[in-house]
Amino acid sequence: MPNFVLFCAVIAQLAAAVPTPATGAHRPAVLASPRAAASATVASLRRVFPTLDVEWKSDQPGPALVTGLHVPTTGADTTARGLDFLQRHAALVPLGAATLHAEPASESRARRVARFELTVPGPAGPAVVLDRSVAVAMDRDGNVLHVVSDAVPVAAAPLWRLSPDRALRHVAMAGHAVVPGGRPRAAVVAPTLATPAAATPIWVVDIGGPLDPAVVLVDATSGSLLGQRSSARR
Repeated sequence: MPNFVLFCAVIAQLAAAVPTPATGAHRPAVLASPRAAASATVASLRRVFPTLDVEWKSDQPGPALVTGLHVPTTGADTTARGLDFLQRHAALVPLGAATLHAEPASESRARRVARFELTVPGPAGPAVVLDRSVAVAMDRDGNVLHVVSDAVPVAAAPLWRLSPDRALRHVAMAGHAVVPGGRPRAAVVAPTLATPAAATPIWVVDIGGPLDPAVVLVDATSGSLLGQRSSARR
């Protein structure tokens, strides 16, 4: 019995020596945020490529530019190889609810570039996330050399409460010459924060003529006109 009592006393002392976490205390995670995950991926790549260089922007969690790479890829063409790299290093381009949609790739004697735009589910198919894209540059053998990105994570696909017909009427009432027979296209304006947030749903309405094509952006929730831009921009 004395030995059992002594054993219990030792256990009690050991338990008392272990600090009890404060109520509501936050346990730090290694990959607690998209920026932390991207930084960890950069650090992992830098161990293989010591000359790797990175540029960061405050409004996006992933790096805006990564250079100094020479990462082999697999795939049937330039787009497939670029996607292979991005899938294997997904933390470099945090997307949230958005997905990558392939744009036409470009190739030259020395380089090939895979290009992607961001999309989210829209009312009738994918809706483009305006001004957010990713480009993966490779040598002719498909080794990734650098990545350029202005992607931000979108937390959830928004709702288009305003109908496309009403969007057309709002633009016409503002005095713009709506293209006859044109139909508004669903798109979104990405959040400006580096953490996942909902995007603003919009309608893109074509205006002007063949010599001066442009678009008007209409808020698909309030119906307010957000501005006019060249139709060449995405």
